[in-house]
Amino acid sequence: MTLRHHLRSRLAEEGGFTLAVAMGIMMIASIISIAAFEASRGDILPSKQDHDRRVAYTAAESGISWYQNKLAGDPDLWRKCDSNSSSTNPINQPNVTAAQRTWKTVSGSGTSIADFSIGLLPITSTCSTSDPYSMLSSTAGTFRIRSTGRYHGQMRTIVATMRRSRFLDYVYLTNFETLDPVTYPTGDARITQCADYRAGRAGDGCTEIQFANVDKINGPLHTNDSILFCGSPQMGRVGKTDKIEVSSSDTPGYFANGSGCGTSPAFNGPFAMNAPFLQLPPSNAALRTLALPGYIFSGTTYIRFTGDGKMTVDKPGSGAGKDPVVMNQPSNGVIYVDDTGCTTQTSPDNTNYSDGDPCGDAYVSGTATAPVTIGAALDIIVAPTTTNGSFEPDAPNAAWSDEDLKQDGAVAGASGFHAITGTTHIGLIANRFVRVYHPIDSSGNAATNVRDVRIDAAILALTDSFI
Repeated sequence: MTLRHHLRSRLAEEGGFTLAVAMGIMMIASIISIAAFEASRGDILPSKQDHDRRVAYTAAESGISWYQNKLAGDPDLWRKCDSNSSSTNPINQPNVTAAQRTWKTVSGSGTSIADFSIGLLPITSTCSTSDPYSMLSSTAGTFRIRSTGRYHGQMRTIVATMRRSRFLDYVYLTNFETLDPVTYPTGDARITQCADYRAGRAGDGCTEIQFANVDKINGPLHTNDSILFCGSPQMGRVGKTDKIEVSSSDTPGYFANGSGCGTSPAFNGPFAMNAPFLQLPPSNAALRTLALPGYIFSGTTYIRFTGDGKMTVDKPGSGAGKDPVVMNQPSNGVIYVDDTGCTTQTSPDNTNYSDGDPCGDAYVSGTATAPVTIGAALDIIVAPTTTNGSFEPDAPNAAWSDEDLKQDGAVAGASGFHAITGTTHIGLIANRFVRVYHPIDSSGNAATNVRDVRIDAAILALTDSFI
């Protein structure tokens, strides 16, 4: 074998070189694998924390939903502050530590528990059950809560501003779209049969409310019932997006009043069926608690706003405490007329307005120049506007006659014959009826005429109706 051949043979043997290359490649692959593993180990903790944060946020969302559900069942929940705080009712005053809060479990067991806690965010330092405005904004009508979710040591917080659907959100709102059943004659079966929604009162001969061609609703409308049309009334304002809502699920949510009525309403805003049911408060008693001393009156009371920030207050009859008194409008805008044991309250279909002094009726008229809300334990009557210091009839507990009205300057056709007007907001809230003064006899005939009625007010009749 020559040297050349020997060298060529040695150079052709590459086994050792291949092993070295393979080992190098394996070493590089190992380094890459170790680096990837270390990198993934570094991501494990942040990823776990991110997951826990998301769970905590979901728990906080559950807290908001829980509070909304509780509020739907108890509209006064926000006024009760933390008085019923417990593990099933985790509502807390502000600025308490996590250890001091009460929490409610959302899900899980053992060490995998997600829970939430509700913190009140009052306008004042703490929520007070004796001061509703410690929580509620008197201007916006809103209140705020904070829901904190917790999971594996991670916490997330959501702040929610809440405002109930208000009656003032609608220019027209009703529970039943029918004549108030108590206006039917005594003993009439319709008194009970017609206190129902349309499907339940169909065929009972109830007097139905209907909207006809000449009718216009210049704003949003809501009824817990369905709507009856005859023709093409205008529902909502042209160029606006006024909601027209019915809680009824009876398709299509509105109906024609008989075979002679076409049903082609002009909806100038969105129409919706199955709208949330709006529950009226059971009474206006909360207004009484807001009235300042001197602005709670007992029994039948006549209130006439004189257009200069003042009002004249009078009582039926004569004698001590029954002379007309001139007062400033209340600084907080609340007046309440209480009942003192009325036993003679008559139905609007048969009244001469002589129910007597104990009845908690407020007769109102004139022009208010500052915001005012009048509450009455029974009825509010929009009465004739007079020019003397009172609008009490000449004889105690007697109705106004045409002669009374002429003497008081409220002659037929005069501006403001029956009126409550204002340059600001006025509210009329009665437990029973809000009525326009209109005496009739036992046969249902008008004892006096009603002309030039003007009412600039938000009107709410809780158990009965505006009539």
